[in-house]
Formats: sequence, structure tokens, C-alpha cells
Amino acid sequence: MNAGVVYVGGLFTHINDLPRNQIAAIDAATGTAADWDPNASGSSSVVYALAASEGVVYAGGMFTSIGGQSRRGIAALAVASGLATAWDPNLGGSPFQVTALLVDRDVVYVGGAFTGMGGQPRNNIAALDAATATATNWNPSASSSVNALASAPGVIYAAGYFTSIGGQARSRIAALDSATGQATDWNPSTERNNPVVALAVNGGTVYAGGFFNSMGGQVRNALAALDASTGAATSWNPNPVPFRYSLVVVSGSTHWPRVQAESS
Repeated sequence: MNAGVVYVGGLFTHINDLPRNQIAAIDAATGTAADWDPNASGSSSVVYALAASEGVVYAGGMFTSIGGQSRRGIAALAVASGLATAWDPNLGGSPFQVTALLVDRDVVYVGGAFTGMGGQPRNNIAALDAATATATNWNPSASSSVNALASAPGVIYAAGYFTSIGGQARSRIAALDSATGQATDWNPSTERNNPVVALAVNGGTVYAGGFFNSMGGQVRNALAALDASTGAATSWNPNPVPFRYSLVVVSGSTHWPRVQAESS
């Protein structure tokens, strides 16, 4: 990756008065836009998710063209040039969107709303070979869209609008075995109609954000910390009003890990 560069995606047409459609690279020190310009386009084009690996930035969203190539909702972009690589999972479904990306060694995990990915039927969640873009055998098959992904050793956490995933009934949030794709016993559960849209993991704690009013057996408004072993809500209870969309765990050399929640 390029040290000192911040990659951003969303719904915009300019950065620092320079034309940049939905995706850009920004100098972390100066805030100026870099020359890197993949130019995501298409009807209702937006970039919802980014993930980085060596030499590559993966992008997910609702675009049909990016990096100078036709790419449907997902692409790998060269860090050096911004051009799309040959990696092309060929997302299936209509309408479609990719809202979550997670890179774990040689696998790219994808969440969103789709019915096919990497040459195989896949419902809203998939694992792709980082070299070939083909779908692996991992296939939890979510009943509705997956909006967030996070990982821990042996586990992929998923959250979204689904009510079943990994062969089990799970209300909006689940832990999936990273080898088999089956849902584990971990089951914090939340209200059926209120999605979970953000996840972050720090050691033995899973942080979840969304539009819920209860989680892990406790009243929790939009933000909760869950025991990674039991799924029970911890005593941590910020009670934000409102919460929107993203979480990140930040660790510093002189501070305990802390959670930052983006709100709007």
C-alpha cells in the first residue's frame, strides 16, 4: 500500500475542486487529492466499501464501470495507476450492490445484495480467491443483504438485514465459521425489523452499530459491545442518538483501544 495515502469512497463528484467520481486518494498530510482516479460511473453510481491489500485497493458499490473497465459492483484497482486489474468476480443479480469488503490473507469476503459472485450462485455473502476472483466453497447464504463484515481468528462476523445465515436463524448479526461458513452458536440477536450496519472487533469484544433498540439480551440503543464468546452485551453503553453506519477500533501507544462511531 501507499504510505500516507487515504482512500475514500462514497457519493461525490469532486475532491479539492478536482473531478473525482465516487472514489479518490488523498494525501494524509496535506488533504490534497492524488492523481489516482479510478472514476466510478454508471446509473446511481456510488462506492460503499473499500479494502486494501498489497498493491491493490478493492472497491465495492453500485457502479458499472471503474478503473477504465466494465466492472459490476466490485473491482480490484492498482495502487500505482488506479486502473482495474483483470480480477473480476462478475457480480450477479438486479438490483445489485456491494456494501462490505474484508480481506483476510488470500481471501476477499464480500457482503451486499446479490445472487451470484465469482462464477457461483451466492446469496448476499461470498468469499473470493484474491488471485483468481473465483468463489470459494465458503457459502453461508444470507436471506437478505449483508452490510458489514469483520474478522477474528477462525470467525467471520456478518451483519445486515438477514434473518437467516450459515444454515441457522440469526436476526441481523451472526458469527460464521471461517472454514465451513456455518453459523456458530454465537447469537446476540436484535429486533427483526432493525438492521445492524456496522461491526468492529477488538480482542474479546465485538462492537455493533445500527438501528436497533436491544442487543445481546439487553436494552441497547444503536450501539452495543458484545462478548465474543457468549454474545451477551457488556456493560458498555454509550446510548448514541442517532447512530449511522460505521465503526473503527483505534489503538494508540499511550491509550487504551477506543471505539469511534460515525454519526450524522
